Amino acid sequence: METQEERTRERLDALLGTATRCCRVREGYFSYKEKRIETFIVPVHEELTWLVHYELNKGYMWLHMETETPLCARLRQELAEDEMFTWDKWDGRDAYRLRKEVRTEDMMEIAKAFTEMYNRVSPAVNRYMLECMGQAGASGSAEKAYGVYKDEKPSHINVIDELHADENAHTRILLKILKCNKEVLRSFIEMAFNKGKCGSRELARQMENAKIEDNREYIDGLIEDKTARAAIIIENKINWADDQWKQIERYIDTVKKHGIREERIYAVYLTLDGRKTVKDKSLTERARKALGMGDGESGRFIPMDYKTDVLPWMKEVLPTLSGEKEKMMRSAMEQYIDHIEGRLNMRRSENGAYDRATDYLLKAMNVDTEDYKAVYEALTEREEMYGLLRDICNNRKERMKRDILKEFDDITKESFGQTGNHMDNGYY
Repeated sequence: METQEERTRERLDALLGTATRCCRVREGYFSYKEKRIETFIVPVHEELTWLVHYELNKGYMWLHMETETPLCARLRQELAEDEMFTWDKWDGRDAYRLRKEVRTEDMMEIAKAFTEMYNRVSPAVNRYMLECMGQAGASGSAEKAYGVYKDEKPSHINVIDELHADENAHTRILLKILKCNKEVLRSFIEMAFNKGKCGSRELARQMENAKIEDNREYIDGLIEDKTARAAIIIENKINWADDQWKQIERYIDTVKKHGIREERIYAVYLTLDGRKTVKDKSLTERARKALGMGDGESGRFIPMDYKTDVLPWMKEVLPTLSGEKEKMMRSAMEQYIDHIEGRLNMRRSENGAYDRATDYLLKAMNVDTEDYKAVYEALTEREEMYGLLRDICNNRKERMKRDILKEFDDITKESFGQTGNHMDNGYY
């Protein structure tokens, strides 16, 4: 017989499904304890990050903004205080909430509070996004500036650029570099430990003979040493792939089955430039506990990025690969360094082209190029705007991939019966 808790969870799932359909997003999050909802979170729109979301917390329905962006500034301007809504503070930041307290054990009351908040906020969010997309293409200035850049860019070829490497390819290249020799591997592990303020130089030395594998049991990269009884999980998000449900938690469980205790497991979350942050649905409370996180401590979870960590590290390692034996590795690393610099718009050979394209864009925006403050503010605004468009494109591409997998799975089931598909858990 179905228990009260199971019935409540079913109702919560139904409520969450309604909320995500309203916001046109695939995922939301809730936690349930002692017949009450502790947390209920849904992003404000499918194309935006979780940093701006609806959240039930401390008995109130909030619009929670964890960052400062033009969208947040717009919402502060457009969302008025009245008898139903008020502006308040959350961790020092402005937050919009319903004045009326919500009984967290009452599903209908939660649904009503969410609907009221959604109906108030969503028109402002939709107007902002439409304006962003319109401004980004206004007068064709962005396209024309890009045309100037392409015309001015010096002749250049990078094999990795041309192959359009996905995250698996980036992981394979990085791990191939780590397999070069013991010193290279040890220096990478030391860098990771220093960044995460965990581990030790002694442990890095002990792991210099570790086994290095890519895509083992769905883990992007795994550095594992049975003698040292320690492991480093590498989750590569250089192309902004979405976090999957319980992703890091599952990887920790996998490594524990290899005989590694959880207090000897480290997790590197590797992004392009540090702007992408891990989501709670991947780094769950259970995963945080396993990695020793809590009370402001990052434990053995190590956020790293190519811009400030991997790229400088590769440039330090490159001169050490001076022997004839390492000639091809040196050549490959030079190509990879150049590729990453290209991804980050850091190629010195292209600075002139960047400058002329930027000057064109600023002129189209009627910004005085001699006014450094105005230039900086205009470029920051455009960066955020185009960043939003990039996120929109990445989001749509990820969903297209998932739809293709779903179609493939349906065909496979029709032809061969049940498959090993676990797409709902984030892998296939």
